[in-house]
Amino acid sequence: MGFVLLSHFGSVYFRAPEEHFWQRALYRLGMVASPSFLIISGILLGVIYQVHREDFPRLQAKLIDRGLFLIFIGHGLICAALAPHTHTAKWSLSTDAIGVSVVLGAILVSRLAAPARLMLSLLAYTLSWIVVVTWMPEGHGANIVKELLFGALIPTSFQNGTFPLVPWLAVYMASSTLGERIGYLYQTGNLTRAGRELAWLSVTCLFGAALSKALTVVAGSEGPVSAAFEWFGQKSPPGPAYLLLYGGLGITLLTGCLFCETRRWLPRTIHLAAVCGEASFFIYVAHFYLYWLLLYPMGPGHIGSSIVYFAPSVAVMVFLGSFWQRHNYNRVLTIGYSAMTNWLGQSDAIPHPEHS
Repeated sequence: MGFVLLSHFGSVYFRAPEEHFWQRALYRLGMVASPSFLIISGILLGVIYQVHREDFPRLQAKLIDRGLFLIFIGHGLICAALAPHTHTAKWSLSTDAIGVSVVLGAILVSRLAAPARLMLSLLAYTLSWIVVVTWMPEGHGANIVKELLFGALIPTSFQNGTFPLVPWLAVYMASSTLGERIGYLYQTGNLTRAGRELAWLSVTCLFGAALSKALTVVAGSEGPVSAAFEWFGQKSPPGPAYLLLYGGLGITLLTGCLFCETRRWLPRTIHLAAVCGEASFFIYVAHFYLYWLLLYPMGPGHIGSSIVYFAPSVAVMVFLGSFWQRHNYNRVLTIGYSAMTNWLGQSDAIPHPEHS
């Protein structure tokens, strides 16, 4: 959430031409957020499934409910904040990608073993890039389908920076297999080993990103497709080098949090971060209204005064997130799917009078 606030603050505040460097710098730094969100969310799915298998049908209904809320309600709330400046709702937002991933992930995690999910993720990611490179639809409807599901290097139907569903679903599902492993190590009381394995994974990802950059320097890039594969800024659709670098950094941060927690370091900081994480959807939606509806009309700013605006904005978001979580307002993030399935389950459990 900190990286999201940093990136979006830069987009809104540093709009003057002479401050373009800072806008780009904060945007690049904030790129850690998107893959980290999907990776952590996928890991949580795997942990929940591994640790709570006996109770998973009830948790599955809650996950599907939350995912549907993100897709149908969350999309509208965010677009309402952006509408005065973008004048369009033709976005595939990160909350849409997460929502679709949560719904499908909750359904598939109990039906496909971890190796099968990992293989399916690799196939889906590969397929998405094959479609991006080879399918050039002519009709407007077909363009919408391609950009919504797989993405495009030069989008024509959706806004730049949208989140195609299939490649991000692949990241989420692959992360669920990692979460299942972490859940198993948690159950066996071996969180130290979980930290080591996360550390090795982060090092592998970052080494892969460095190797990709080195190969680019030595061999060069030929054409837009190879450039997209090797460019660290290729976020939409997410390129391999981008995922290796920023996903690796996200896993590094996750490793550091696990390291601190297992050693009881910075307990208050970890607790506050956890509270903000649990209220992440509320903070994510609220910050659009704070930045785009309140800060944006103030006009572009400069680096010298940026801290005067950024620090209070973070403090406001942390306070509101803490207030939200303290009163358990996450319970309102529902479309009623979980309650309906619970009611139907209880109805099925009531014996019919004829069979009493």
